[in-house]
Amino acid sequence: MARKNYKPKYIITYQCLNCGFDFALTEKEKPKCFYCESTENYIVIKKEKFTPQAIVNRLRISTDRMMEALKGAWQCRPKDTDKKIDKDFDGEKLLLEVMAKAKKLKDKIQSLKLEKKIKNKNRHKTF
Repeated sequence: MARKNYKPKYIITYQCLNCGFDFALTEKEKPKCFYCESTENYIVIKKEKFTPQAIVNRLRISTDRMMEALKGAWQCRPKDTDKKIDKDFDGEKLLLEVMAKAKKLKDKIQSLKLEKKIKNKNRHKTF
């Protein structure tokens, strides 16, 4: 059992051999694919130190995938609006709103700048 205040040291990226997607977790977490939920049949493809930059990199990958999934949802949306089950529900409009919010989030994450504290000084260095 892990200590309560133990901070992770690594982010480990796995590739699921069942569905082909990759997923990343800390060494504290038991590997489980986020896509197919498999807890077996995976390989380690990368192990990196748990740093702010590593977290930002994974967030960027995640938001890129989110946008691709939303684009896919847009492309396969029902186009025949005359056959709506609920006339008060506009799924196309809702999807567009979600896509706009997701794009805003993606842009914020893509533009993240990390600052490193410089010891013994009250300045920050931007990367």
